[in-house]
Amino acid sequence: MDKAWLFVLGLVIAESGAQYFLQRAVSRTGHPDLVMGAALYVVVAFLYYQLLVTGDPMALANSVWNAGTEVSIALVGWFFFNQKLGGRQLLGIGVTMLGIHLLGA
Repeated sequence: MDKAWLFVLGLVIAESGAQYFLQRAVSRTGHPDLVMGAALYVVVAFLYYQLLVTGDPMALANSVWNAGTEVSIALVGWFFFNQKLGGRQLLGIGVTMLGIHLLGA
């Protein structure tokens, strides 16, 4: 796996983690969760900068990052916060995963 794809994976994990902690902050009104969510968005900025420095095609990497984050956040919401995923949402996840595959990731 080339360096750019490691940054994309890190971006998906960091942004999904940030969303998780921000949702917890809303649910619990806890400042530590808010701080952790904000800190992970700083990590997102750093990783995105590192991704740009690699010189790999930004459009492809950004598309995979965004699609991966969408799927990841949907699953985090379902698993940790009992948010429902209907048939259309599950179909959308499947189509998104197909799109990532077609992009060549």
